[in-house]
Amino acid sequence: MFEAILVREGTVTEGSVSNVMVVRNGAVQTAPEGRRILSGVTRAIVLDLARKEGIPVAESFVTREELLAASEVFLTGTTVEVLPVVRVDGHMIGGGSPGPVSQLLSRRFEALVG
Repeated sequence: MFEAILVREGTVTEGSVSNVMVVRNGAVQTAPEGRRILSGVTRAIVLDLARKEGIPVAESFVTREELLAASEVFLTGTTVEVLPVVRVDGHMIGGGSPGPVSQLLSRRFEALVG
């Protein structure tokens, strides 16, 4: 286990040290900024990179069930940068390996800050 994903009032909010992003129907989705999450600089950069790559971005909450059914899940944060997630609570995410969107955003982030 690496990270705890927080679910509040039925929706995924954030990780204990990261922001949580899912890929559904080709779009990156993450909790909106506001009182329920700590917005991170890395989160903002990654969302901007996604938009520049033509990847749709939705800032809206997902349920735990939607998280588990996502084609990809990844974390963003100062210490994790862009970290693909392949398993949540024993459930395999997507094909069980890092997906193309999280890999692309990880490469773009590394090129930007590396």
